[in-house]
Amino acid sequence: MASAMMSLILISALVWQFESVVENVAVVFGITFVLHCLSWNVTILLLLISIITWWFAACPTIIQYLHRFTPD
Repeated sequence: MASAMMSLILISALVWQFESVVENVAVVFGITFVLHCLSWNVTILLLLISIITWWFAACPTIIQYLHRFTPD
């Protein structure tokens, strides 16, 4: 869950950074528009995708560990 939260923070920072770059380029061409941050449903979707990805990545390692595990 911590990695999902860190991913969300980094994505928000990336959107914030892109916003300033895009605004600077838009000024050069005389275009005005506004970028919005992530909405709550996109945020929840990103968290779920991060958790599911972590779970699928951890499964083979856990299964391998359990096959080697021998109780005393």
